[in-house]
Amino acid sequence: MHASTGMTRRRHLLAALLLVLPLAAAEICLDTENLSTMSPHNVSLDDVRRHAGECAVGSTCGALGGLIVRKLQGAALTTSIVFAVGSMAALHLDWINGHQLQIVLQGIWRALQHQMRRLTRQIDMDGDGEITIEDTKIAYSKVAPAASKHPAMAGGLVGGFLLGYNAGR
Repeated sequence: MHASTGMTRRRHLLAALLLVLPLAAAEICLDTENLSTMSPHNVSLDDVRRHAGECAVGSTCGALGGLIVRKLQGAALTTSIVFAVGSMAALHLDWINGHQLQIVLQGIWRALQHQMRRLTRQIDMDGDGEITIEDTKIAYSKVAPAASKHPAMAGGLVGGFLLGYNAGR
């Protein structure tokens, strides 16, 4: 067995556990016959079931998000490499000249700059035209209430994202 195959199997096992364990915890909580032996703490089974379900939903969404980000990152890198090799081949075969390539690259650069300016305006929370620590504080103040209201979902989302991003290799 190759090392990469073992690593892939471990990643798949970890992904399955991350997705199945919260659901299994919710199913265990449905067993109302053993209520006296479940927990000495003042926690209702409905609370445990709700948190397990939130964790399962969060981890699933996070895993899908991480996988999508990783695949988009790989696609961008592949596109860049293919464009570079294709450009060099076209120059070598005299299909295009240096001036034509320069015009194409300037057009691509302008389009990227335009997209970056647009994204920067969306990320700039305080409207000062720069991305600063104040923007992160404003974003945190908007996200913190939802994360504190649903901690299991937030934790599952982060864990699922990391697992999905890593599984996308």
